[in-house]
Amino acid sequence: MPDSFAPFLVFAAAICGVMAVVWAFRLRTRGVRALPMLLAFLVFGVALLWLREDANQTAMVGFGVALFVLLVMDAMLRATDTKEEE
Repeated sequence: MPDSFAPFLVFAAAICGVMAVVWAFRLRTRGVRALPMLLAFLVFGVALLWLREDANQTAMVGFGVALFVLLVMDAMLRATDTKEEE
């Protein structure tokens, strides 16, 4: 990765860290249902930092698969939330 992208990757990872803290506070109100998004922000932030360090392709694919699974879990939990409200 070119060095010119490094500040942007660090900034994006910092935003992921802030959002992970926000979702950690949401654990009080949403309970375990906030956990997939909390973990998704952490995984994405770590993936961005590893990308800055020129991580190998296998690691990046692993991060991508983990992120996909966490986001699908969150979507499924949100779908059950809307069914319960109706």
